[in-house]
Amino acid sequence: MTDNKNYGYIKEGNVYLSAYMEYPDRLIGVVKDSEEASINYFVDRFEKVQQKIAGVATAIEESANKGSYLMKLIHMRTYLATYNGLGDFESLFKQIDELESSIKSYIAKNRIKNEQIKAGLLAEAQELENSEDWEEVSEKFKELKMRWIRTGN
Repeated sequence: MTDNKNYGYIKEGNVYLSAYMEYPDRLIGVVKDSEEASINYFVDRFEKVQQKIAGVATAIEESANKGSYLMKLIHMRTYLATYNGLGDFESLFKQIDELESSIKSYIAKNRIKNEQIKAGLLAEAQELENSEDWEEVSEKFKELKMRWIRTGN
């Protein structure tokens, strides 16, 4: 367990999260049994959210479709800003920023690759332009359309 005096404090029977980044001091709970038990409760809550973010990081790393996690990270940032726990939230925000940055980089690379694939599909379609066998061309266009859709944005 880390020294939580840096992250929060107890005042008049309430537990507060100390200010960090642009977020001011915030009331996160009340002392119920004892000050130590209350502090430990909020430290445990922080560790749970820390594990949740680590789980998302692992899922992103293992996923073939990393871009699908971008909105999840944006929602996690919003969720984290109001989460009641005691710990180093600033490091969690930095972790989310790094994950988001790597996903945006991944998406940018994929868009370039997808643009090249789609240019190839357009070239294939143009080769069919003068064909008179409409049944065969129709089937080829259906197949080109499905490949276009599977390629993505």
